[in-house]
Amino acid sequence: MKKSNAYIYTLLLFCFLCALNIQAQTRFSELGVGLGAANYNGDLVPGIVVLQETRPMLNAFAQTELLPHLNLRGAIMWAQVGGSDAHSKNPNINLRNLSFRSTIFEGSLLAIVDVLNPHTNKIVPYLTGGIAVFKFNPKAKYQNQWVALQPLGTEGQNLDNESARFYKLWQMALPLGAGVRWQFDNGFTIGFEALQRKLFTDYLDDVSTQYHSYYDLAERRGELAAALSDRSGEVNGTGIPIFANSNEQRGNPKNKDWYFTLGFTIAYRFETAKNGRKKSSCFGGF
Repeated sequence: MKKSNAYIYTLLLFCFLCALNIQAQTRFSELGVGLGAANYNGDLVPGIVVLQETRPMLNAFAQTELLPHLNLRGAIMWAQVGGSDAHSKNPNINLRNLSFRSTIFEGSLLAIVDVLNPHTNKIVPYLTGGIAVFKFNPKAKYQNQWVALQPLGTEGQNLDNESARFYKLWQMALPLGAGVRWQFDNGFTIGFEALQRKLFTDYLDDVSTQYHSYYDLAERRGELAAALSDRSGEVNGTGIPIFANSNEQRGNPKNKDWYFTLGFTIAYRFETAKNGRKKSSCFGGF
């Protein structure tokens, strides 16, 4: 065996032994709460987000350290989102005149990957991602009352096309984000976190495909369903819905909706496991 190869094999063996020597150092868990803001992106937003539609968000979470740099978090969240064509600078979008708001209840399971070693650093940035289940219920304000839109089938769900069924109010999402936390010697941590959710529905705002006939909806679902499917008559000066007999585009089904949260967290960090062995110094404090 060549000396150079022997050196490489010796170094690899040494690193392997160091890895074995890491063993289960002190591990920590956290219980915490968060407060921040939520927003949405979809057919009723003329850009990425509309600041005027920013609404509150609250959450609570439990987090445990599985390995150095890797944590598992379970969380529940309450938030509100909304959107309106009134915010657009496009007069054609203003004329569509659709709007909504929705309360969101979410449960999530996230992996937290610390960029720096949380045992040797007070400030720890991290990346996060996982899976979530959420419930939503889009509503529109009509004659000073908030009306749930999904039961109305505003795009003709379950009328002529059996494949266009009522959308589900329980959906899956894929959260993805980043944050940073400050760890204090008294066990408390504070943090700042941003999360976005990739959704598999385009109906967070009750808008996705085409207009259904206004008069057919009025006859088969009632005047309320028809009135909230096409609200152009409220702003066009005539009181007559523009899209009453058309199959024109109402939304864009190719672009799914998203929602975002941005907020601060406070948590208490406590020890959950320790075997009394020291971490090997081969890997330093990173």
